[in-house]
Amino acid sequence: MAEALAGRGAQVIGIDPWITVLRVARTHSRTPGPDIRLDIQYIAGAGESLPLADNCVDRVISVDVLEHVIDLRGVLAEIYRVLRPGGLFFFDTVNRTWASRLLTVHLLEDVLRIMPKGMHDPAKFIRPGELRTELEALGFKVAPLMGMGPVRFNRRLEPVFGLLPFTSIMYLGCAVK
Repeated sequence: MAEALAGRGAQVIGIDPWITVLRVARTHSRTPGPDIRLDIQYIAGAGESLPLADNCVDRVISVDVLEHVIDLRGVLAEIYRVLRPGGLFFFDTVNRTWASRLLTVHLLEDVLRIMPKGMHDPAKFIRPGELRTELEALGFKVAPLMGMGPVRFNRRLEPVFGLLPFTSIMYLGCAVK
């Protein structure tokens, strides 16, 4: 996501707690193509204590992150803190349902082995109402949530994700500070 946004002219800060992940991201962003130079600032840090000043960013984008954090409320409070007034928080996450557990854990990890076994803890999946309540308690205005999930399979039998008319597997949304 950082490279896609930087490639469209955004000033991007990528934050991750894993130094190895940051090293790979830095290397990858330096070699996107012969005529492209991506300017992305990668910083080590955890969502519960973002290494950024108050009210310093216009957008926060969290892709496949919220369902992995230790302290969801702490991460959301940090996102609120670093966003400027009127700033946008875009996110997607996994709903805590039997359908999402079947797809994310059993199909993707156990059967297809597209993701490492144990990557997801279904107890950390977040119901849409729970996330909305946490965001609104912080002062965010939350737009209607959209469902997403597998819409077809590619030639390698890997699921291709897209929008769905229901949120029982995954969902995405936007909140305004």
